[in-house]
Formats: sequence, C-alpha cells, structure tokens
Amino acid sequence: MGDCELLKRLAVPSFEPLPGLHSCYGQTIAASYWPQKINLKPDSWLNLRLSDGDRLFICENWPDQSMRDHLVVMVHGLTGDYRSGYLSRLARKLVALGYPVFRVNMRCAGPAAHLASGIAHAGRSEDLRQIIARLQSIYPAMAISLIGFSLTANTALKMAGEEGEQCPLHSLVAISPPVDLLACSQWVRQHGPLFDPYFTRRLVALAKQLMKQDTTFDWHSIDGIYAFDEKFTAPSCQFESAEDYYHKASALPLMPQIRVPTLLLGSRDDPVVDNRVLSGLNNPQLDLLLTELGGHMGFMALPTQGRELRWMDQLLLRWFVEQDHC
Repeated sequence: MGDCELLKRLAVPSFEPLPGLHSCYGQTIAASYWPQKINLKPDSWLNLRLSDGDRLFICENWPDQSMRDHLVVMVHGLTGDYRSGYLSRLARKLVALGYPVFRVNMRCAGPAAHLASGIAHAGRSEDLRQIIARLQSIYPAMAISLIGFSLTANTALKMAGEEGEQCPLHSLVAISPPVDLLACSQWVRQHGPLFDPYFTRRLVALAKQLMKQDTTFDWHSIDGIYAFDEKFTAPSCQFESAEDYYHKASALPLMPQIRVPTLLLGSRDDPVVDNRVLSGLNNPQLDLLLTELGGHMGFMALPTQGRELRWMDQLLLRWFVEQDHC
C-alpha cells in the first residue's frame, strides 16, 4: 500500500516537520530532548528468567478502568531501558486507551542490568520469543502485540519472520529498524557522524560493566559501532565476525515470511538506518511508510490541521486501534 493510501486510511495528515527541524540531526536530537511528561512509574514488575539463566525485569502498567483484552509489549532501542522517553510517553498514551503495557528491559538494561552475563544484540529473537510465551502463559485470554524501536525493531521483525504462520502476535510495530545491519553500520559511519561515536561510547560503557574483571581488553581500539561488533559483540556472542553477526541477525531476508499485520515506520533521511534496502520489499501484511524527512525516531511535526507534534505517536496509535477492530 502506498504512503498516501495508508495515511488516508488512518486519517492521519502527512508528515510536515516542525519549523527549524528540517535536518535529520535536528529531528533525531529534538525528539529525545523535547520537554514531555514521561515519569510513568511501574505498577508492578515481572521477573523473567531466560533459558540461559539471564534475567529480564519487565515493567507493567495497567489501565485504571475499561481495560481491553489486548496487551502491548514495548522494547527499547540500543542502550535504552524501560525509562526511555519514547517508551514512557507511548505507554502513558496506550494505557489511557485501555491497553495493559509491558515495557521490557533487555539484557544489560534496567534494574537487572547487573545480573546479565551477556549483552543484548540485534539477533536475540529468542529472548522476545520467551517473553511472549511467558505472557501467554500468564494471560492466555489476551491478545499480544509487540512494538520495537530501532535495534529491537529489527529483532521483533526477525522473530515474526522466523515464526511465519505460527507467530503468536496479534500485530507488530517496528520504528526505524536497521533490517540490514551491515548496510546500516556503513550508513551510520558515513551519514551519522554524531551518532556513531555516541552509540559506541554507550556500548563500550555497557560492555565494561560485563567485563569489569578484565583489565586487558583494548577499548581504545574501538572507534565505531562496526569495530565494537567486530571486537566485542561477535566473540562474546559466538559469532565468527561482525559480518557473520550482521548476516545472521538481520531481519530483512525473513521479512517476506511475516504473517501478522505489521507497521514499519522509517524516514529516508535517517542518519542511522539505511532504508534504501527496503525498496522492492513486498508483503501484503506489511504497512510500510517511509517519510522523506524525520530523522531516526524523530518525526517532530508542525501541529496544525489535525497533525500532532509527536506524529510518530499519532500514526502508531491510529494504526493500533484500527488493528484492534479488525
């Protein structure tokens, strides 16, 4: 379906950037630092022990009334956690619409970060599979949908592709997913000079927590995301190399096998993700929307004529409610 058809179907105005935020860098940075009410405290916690012994702490938020029989799992992006602004903001909006929301802390994130023996990476679809299975066992009468952001959006798409017809999800949303990890590692190096070192510093800080007893590792040789994956992610997660990791963890080859309704939102000017790889992708279950502008998970819009400032939220929520009525 074309972009215009999807927006018309959802009654969402096309994206128009907020004045002064036409650059991909401005959009990406403003979305993270724009003032917002995001202090959504957990109502309760779910402690999940994974099959390899690592633990994930999952933050639960429940509607006060008029609860739907449909829960939403949200997973943060690279180096984030359940407190990430986009998760808290969207959780508040979803809860207000009656959805129970579960914000997942992936490995090395959130309250259980110190309990992790391995780092999160883009290919850990088995972790998501175990999360969904646990929630199904606790709430067997409830439908489950999944929203992934950035790196974990790739993980979510990978899981849905692997499961095919057996996928347990009601629906799936992927925001700015790097579905071809090799292409994206090259893209961010060339087009995201602010973000490659930023994410690298945060990744190195997480890795140091895991390797606090090892003083021999040469951290100074890591000068970008590719180098981090080559020297740390690959050997610590049983991949032969960064390129082996990228090949095995990328969702793109599996996306034609997705059989659940899926919304994928990205922008062509994303400084982190190379969305050119999505050209030619054909799957009737996929609502693919690529805006010309918007940055990486930015989409800060001019709030006029029915368009909301947080255009990403507006689109996601309209799509979600539509799927709930299908």
